[in-house]
Amino acid sequence: MSKPRASEAGAALALLLVGVSLGLAAFDGTSLETPRLSLSSGPLAIPAAELGCNRAGGRAPLADGALRLYANRTLSHRIELPGSARVPLQLVARGSAVDGIGPYVELHVDGRRVEGFHVPSESWSVYRIPVELPRGEHLVEWSFVNDATSYPEARDLDVLLVTVGSPAVHPAHLFRWQAPCRVDPARLAFRDYGQPGTGGFRLWNGGSIGDDVVVTTPGRHAVRLQLRAGSAGTLHFAVDGLPTQRFELVAGEQQVVAAVELAAGLRRLEWRYQTERRAAEADHDLLIESVSIGEPATVARSRGALPLAHDRVAVDGADVELRSSGTQDGRSWALWSNGHLIQSLSQLAERPWLLRLSARADLCRGRGPRLLVSHDADQLARLPIDSTVTRDFVVPLPATTGRHRLALVYDDDLRVPGECDRNLYVERLAFEPVTPEGPDAPDS
Repeated sequence: MSKPRASEAGAALALLLVGVSLGLAAFDGTSLETPRLSLSSGPLAIPAAELGCNRAGGRAPLADGALRLYANRTLSHRIELPGSARVPLQLVARGSAVDGIGPYVELHVDGRRVEGFHVPSESWSVYRIPVELPRGEHLVEWSFVNDATSYPEARDLDVLLVTVGSPAVHPAHLFRWQAPCRVDPARLAFRDYGQPGTGGFRLWNGGSIGDDVVVTTPGRHAVRLQLRAGSAGTLHFAVDGLPTQRFELVAGEQQVVAAVELAAGLRRLEWRYQTERRAAEADHDLLIESVSIGEPATVARSRGALPLAHDRVAVDGADVELRSSGTQDGRSWALWSNGHLIQSLSQLAERPWLLRLSARADLCRGRGPRLLVSHDADQLARLPIDSTVTRDFVVPLPATTGRHRLALVYDDDLRVPGECDRNLYVERLAFEPVTPEGPDAPDS
């Protein structure tokens, strides 16, 4: 057998090196190829494992799709913009320090250095850099540049994901969606003592379900669950392991809305179901049909007229312009006796609107409060608020411009000493413009 020529040997060596390189890339969970993504359909969240990398080695996959860089490396992706825009680029990362100094990351766009920053925290944090970009395709690169080791310390950078033009809150384990995110509960990361069922995820007594969410804009955020309970029970909601809200469920179809203050970073949301029914009884299960993360309504903080122009706007019950005797209960306004809430509206566009009223009640003698809704002198609806968990009630509003007065009147209070007390809790008033296809805002 003749010896191979030098060129053949070189080609074989090159193929071997390419094979080793690709093997390393597959082993550490990332590709060397830079992905191309488009913003034409909305914001993007890109898991670290899907980002390109400038070199093989120097990185290792972690749980939950995260990636650890233990050598200087550059993670990259390409984005295509349909038009010029100011785009927020965000890195969800954490780091370990050497001599008190954490990882240093530089952001480059199209080969130009935009900004550098330290990652001092050992917990997941969000690093946000807005960038003005013209229409077209752009190369985005995140470079870890100060790797160091001083036994027993090692400076490493952990990356969970990159977001581009991202909404304020989104699940950490689900990607490429538009806010608000309606999630199939069976896709949530944490599910205990339950199983997928027809139309959702079925929790048994003592079962729990939840996921991590990335919060890029701190503040009050809402998480809405659509569910069907087989019997009365209690749903406990916790953030980062700390109980925050509790919902008393009734048998049948209903919604619960958890509105909480969330700090920026990675937050864990969890719901746990409890009922007095015995585990052997099949009809006590709780079917969670959908989870919606990222409520789109903005909260008006002024005490004046709400402007109704083109976009959805909302006001908490505790922030409504005029309120009769009652008390604040979280973001709700609680009416313990007959009373009213009045809100001025400034309708700037001649188009129909919907009032989406979120409310719940304490029942007495099997009935909840009756709520009368009027627009100026016209009574629009008589709403029976018969649920002890927050539900939405939709009322069409007249399509007339100008300043108007919306009144909510509670007029059938009942208290039976030692037995029951009927009370009304108005949580939120949301106003949604109506198009020929339906409300602009997503269905809740």
